[in-house]
Amino acid sequence: MKAITIEAGDYCHPCYASEKYDGWRCMIVDGVMYTSGGNAFKPNVQARFKPIIDMARRNRMILDGELYCDGVLFSDIAGILSSSKEVMALYNLKFYCFDSIVMEEYNGKKPKQTFRHRGINYHKFAGRTDCQHVLFVPVCQTICMCKADATAFYNEVKERGGEGIMLRTIDGLYEPGMRSKGIAKWKVWHTAEAKVVAVARQACPVKYADEVIDGKGYRNVCGSVMVEILPDQPLAAYALQKATFTGSQSIALRRKFWQERESMVGKIVEIEYLPGGNSGRQARFFRVREDMSTELADRRPTP
Repeated sequence: MKAITIEAGDYCHPCYASEKYDGWRCMIVDGVMYTSGGNAFKPNVQARFKPIIDMARRNRMILDGELYCDGVLFSDIAGILSSSKEVMALYNLKFYCFDSIVMEEYNGKKPKQTFRHRGINYHKFAGRTDCQHVLFVPVCQTICMCKADATAFYNEVKERGGEGIMLRTIDGLYEPGMRSKGIAKWKVWHTAEAKVVAVARQACPVKYADEVIDGKGYRNVCGSVMVEILPDQPLAAYALQKATFTGSQSIALRRKFWQERESMVGKIVEIEYLPGGNSGRQARFFRVREDMSTELADRRPTP
């Protein structure tokens, strides 16, 4: 079950809310741990989390969650999962569980139990003495009665440097393998100022074939900008960063950016990014800072 992405807490209320973790999605079904794509993890992962897998099978429960290590980037978790069982044991990688289904409810289709009822079964399961394990982390769920509650929880997570929050409809059903409106992610975006050093066109999907330029497979619109981070920003100063344009930006803006690309180089822009590492993650263009002088970008510290 995959989540939709929302902005500004626009979701149905009341709902359940929990902190978002940037881990490797997985699911434990009938004695096997699977990726979100339905592929069984390699034997080293199965061996490492065998106590959790056995615990789920013993209680006839399907567990949905992710493998997460506090302070470790998603890209690095992939490397940990490909290492040996012994090397994997050196990392504090755990199974964070946020949903469960009674095995008898699951038949390869949509189970009938709502998240409210699944939560009741889940807390009974997680509270059992034989279901306590150092590798098993039940994710805490908070009820948000309105948008203000969700926003307050979001700001709390943001202030402590969190990834964002997950929202789930109270009466939402579990939809295996589908992107469902019953679960949404509200990511924490940070901002930074940077100088544009290059402008790139967007690759052209088949549906935009009428806009292909010289048969090279590009649209006549901006797809991304390469920027250099300004000093005194939360990211590494003078580091190069690729910031993409998203669907929320109009085609008119992106076309204008491309047509005026020569004059855009050197301008100060604001980018948004997700926390993680000195360079951030998933950087995207936000706006041009017409109120900031390009002279700021040309200042270098005195050697």
